[in-house]
Amino acid sequence: MRKRTETWLLIGMTIVAGLAILLVASQFVLPVELPVARTSTSYGWLREEQIAVTAAGAAGAATGSQDSDGPVRGHVYAVHLDYGAAVTTTTDITISLSSPALTLYQKDDSATDVWLYPVVQQTDSAGSGTSTYDRVPVSGNLTVKVDQSTSGTAVTATVWWGE
Repeated sequence: MRKRTETWLLIGMTIVAGLAILLVASQFVLPVELPVARTSTSYGWLREEQIAVTAAGAAGAATGSQDSDGPVRGHVYAVHLDYGAAVTTTTDITISLSSPALTLYQKDDSATDVWLYPVVQQTDSAGSGTSTYDRVPVSGNLTVKVDQSTSGTAVTATVWWGE
């Protein structure tokens, strides 16, 4: 009977020691976050990236482009385009993903601030378009490009994205 009691006591002490080790080890586990673009503001799962484009050249012919500071990974939920005060209505804008090449938005002759909610048409197993649309999955740098604009700050694109 004494040997059985010693065995149970040894098992109990082993369990308590194991729990103590787990408790101590859990104090040193640091949360891991995925790297995000340096100009991002984080709202938990939602991130905000601002991309300001400065154009250079003659009025009506100025061009410029700017990439995001880092990769945008997840889904693009919304984009706000805030055009500069002196931008002409001849301004063409393109927002694209670097790799794989994908144009998220393209508009000619515009200088009106706008909210965008980019979506893509879903396809069935045969590759035909369906009647449903969903957010755009992205994983790469975004590029905002302007053509036929005026010199100076042409547009600031604020992109809200997340996983």
